[in-house]
Amino acid sequence: MSALRRLNPEWKNLGGLSPGACAYLFPELFSSPFRTLLVLPTEESALRWHRDLETFVSFRASQWEGIELYLLPGWEQSPYRHLQPSISARLERIRIFERILRKKENESWVAVTSLASFLQLLPSPGFLQESMQAQKGQKIPPEQICQKLLRLGYSKAESVEEPSAFSLRGGILDVFPPSLQHPARLEFFDEEIESIRLFNPESQRSVRILAAGESVDLVPAREFPCDADSLAAARERLRE
Repeated sequence: MSALRRLNPEWKNLGGLSPGACAYLFPELFSSPFRTLLVLPTEESALRWHRDLETFVSFRASQWEGIELYLLPGWEQSPYRHLQPSISARLERIRIFERILRKKENESWVAVTSLASFLQLLPSPGFLQESMQAQKGQKIPPEQICQKLLRLGYSKAESVEEPSAFSLRGGILDVFPPSLQHPARLEFFDEEIESIRLFNPESQRSVRILAAGESVDLVPAREFPCDADSLAAARERLRE
């Protein structure tokens, strides 16, 4: 306990309070701005804490003003089964971590998670910083963006319907970053992005056309680089 207090001067030792009471007092427990990762023993207790905190975000709006609340999910799989993690959970983890890294020093956030989720793989800050922005008027070959997307963990598809997929057809590049609610369509004239619009993948109708100066963030879709060279290097390290 004393070692933790030395590492974190904001360490608090509370007793006699129910989880609901702690959630109610949460904004008062730390000086603002604060960056808090709340690790609970189980997924159930993490969900309960997040639900309680969400209630007080609305109920005590003035105390929670400027504080973002996140629920960092786990992979929803047993470590003893050879199964792929849930795609939605994996993308949500990357999205939250990317948003936290973008926060400024004077911005506050609280992330709630379970111990199992806390111990699972997240992308390194260096890899997340490889994210790129695409905006109208930018000059870049669409094939170069596709190579970047492959490194960031995106999958090439015939049509883009799910997050982390992309498709290139002539001068049209469709891509669905995990940070967006809708996929983006980049239309090129030679090597210049002529327009960008968000669209509904089912109807193919435009949801919104991005204005000049607006950009689409192409963030990683996996926790590690997925280009051929990086994967080959990883296989070599595993052999060692």
